[in-house]
Amino acid sequence: MNDFFNFMRKYLLEYLPSQRRFSENTVKSYRQGLNLYVSYLRDVMQIPTIRITFQDCTRDTMLGYLDWLSAERKCGATSVNQRLMVLRSFFKYVGETDCTYAAFGVDAANIPARKAQGRTVDFLSEQSLKALLAQPTPRNRTGHRNQFFMILMYDTAARCGELLNLKLCDLRFDTASPVIYLHGKGDKTRIVPLLTETVEHCRRYVQTFHGKILHDKRELVFYTRNHGAKTQMSADTVALFMKNYGIAAREMCDEVPEHIHPHMLRNLPQNKIQTFRVKASK
Repeated sequence: MNDFFNFMRKYLLEYLPSQRRFSENTVKSYRQGLNLYVSYLRDVMQIPTIRITFQDCTRDTMLGYLDWLSAERKCGATSVNQRLMVLRSFFKYVGETDCTYAAFGVDAANIPARKAQGRTVDFLSEQSLKALLAQPTPRNRTGHRNQFFMILMYDTAARCGELLNLKLCDLRFDTASPVIYLHGKGDKTRIVPLLTETVEHCRRYVQTFHGKILHDKRELVFYTRNHGAKTQMSADTVALFMKNYGIAAREMCDEVPEHIHPHMLRNLPQNKIQTFRVKASK
């Protein structure tokens, strides 16, 4: 194994989780960032994976990678800066571990972050929210899942990743005070009460997708099937169905913003949460 991938392995499997005490989700994010960098070296720079070395990681290569993220993958400045942060962290670790590689850490550290333009946060009005939640077909399994995902995000103001990592044991709806346990950044857990209508959606969803008898409460609440096996639903799946529902909802209600994304459901004014209700389908 060459030094490049040997260092990457130790960085992801030892340094981040054991020494830095980063959460599983944070380590996963760093892994995805490095995977994307390796993909750039392989697919764009045409360097076979087994031949990638530190000598291929010049300042110009890093700058080319960031430009590729912007031009080809249409990443905004914030996303590009996050990928740059991953490179800075990795090459700093490499340089501090072996001084012969310190120059790579210096190069990464001296690459300036991109200036992110301030953006206006779009809100969903009550009418646009109704139009959006009316798009899934609850009698269809996929529509049922997607509608419940949006309702739960709306009610709890949870991050998309928090819901994707949600397990059955985190849903406590058969109690006098129904709540949901959300595990956020830095392994922080918060307890959020559920509306009565959301509890009814929970019961119907769990019964449909997990059965009346729960054999494993550590099972993910939201999942997709891949060759018959349950796998974690991805953030890309959520972004895609919300985009499509948003386009359809806009034809019904001109108050619906042109570009719908998951976190819009977290930006709702709190009084909407108290006044707006979604009935569970029979």
